[in-house]
Amino acid sequence: MAGHAVGSPGGERQVPKFLASIDFGSLNRRLWRLLMVFVLLNFADVAITLLALRSGHFVELNPLASQLFSRRMPGFLLALLLKYMPLAPMLYACSLDPEHDGQQRQVRAIKLGTFAALFAANSYLMGLLAFNAYNLLSLQFS
Repeated sequence: MAGHAVGSPGGERQVPKFLASIDFGSLNRRLWRLLMVFVLLNFADVAITLLALRSGHFVELNPLASQLFSRRMPGFLLALLLKYMPLAPMLYACSLDPEHDGQQRQVRAIKLGTFAALFAANSYLMGLLAFNAYNLLSLQFS
């Protein structure tokens, strides 16, 4: 029985009904949109952070980013690299084919998990951007 999954003829596991019922064509389109929103929100976060730091009234509270920003351009570029590093696995997950190599169950689970992660990350970034923009604008108009 080594090498065979339990539950179906030929050793392959059946895809759970809730995973099989999801329209993955639609999910794929939404995943790509969420990924593009994630990229745009990260660019906006960088822009607002730079505006705030240049105003002289704010400091970077993230200890890692603060240390990197103190190293001028090389540190800033390294901070950008670290900020955008999560794009690699998300891009890979978005590009997986749900019907690939008989690994349908795993690919579908990865895509669903990526959808949840991108939705959560985008929600967090929108809140963070709104908070930072409010603070920056309130300084400008006070």
